[in-house]
Amino acid sequence: MYRLKRFKPWLFMSVLAGIVIAIALLTAEDDSAMFITIDESLNQTEENYLVYFWQEGCHYCEEIEPVITDYQEEGARPLYVIDMQAEENLSAWYDWEQHHREKDQVIGEVVDGSIEYFEDPNIYLEDPDIQWEIETIGDEVKAVHQTALYDKNPTTIAEINIPATPALLTVEQGEPKALVVGVDRVTEQLTQAKE
Repeated sequence: MYRLKRFKPWLFMSVLAGIVIAIALLTAEDDSAMFITIDESLNQTEENYLVYFWQEGCHYCEEIEPVITDYQEEGARPLYVIDMQAEENLSAWYDWEQHHREKDQVIGEVVDGSIEYFEDPNIYLEDPDIQWEIETIGDEVKAVHQTALYDKNPTTIAEINIPATPALLTVEQGEPKALVVGVDRVTEQLTQAKE
């Protein structure tokens, strides 16, 4: 006959604590990243610092990771990181839906399987300042405006709108100086900040 032994709470708690510590050690990342929220982005104690906007799974963020790591090791200014997938930071995303509602243009239609343009699509495709794509959506032919019109020099948290990651905000003398987006621009800004 099988007999149950008496439950020992101290043994159970010891084993549970060991498992929790092991999981924490195995999942901890050893980096010097200082994570903050968007609401903390303009109120750090240092006068000069950088704020890096990042998200998990972003190919471009992965591409620039060696540059970020190098800056964290050798950079002159503190580098704070904002996880753009965290709930508290979602308000900082650029509103692409509103952007497309306001900027996209219907330039033609599909009639009997053929496209008939109201305007020459090359006017859009050859625009040196705006990236446009021509798309057929249902029976409409649209010039889709793909250049974010975000504030490159935000002065308040409400003016920070991140169209894509990676992005970097430079803060000097406690005031935001420049917001740059993309691998090349972020790399350039980090290189200048190292000097």
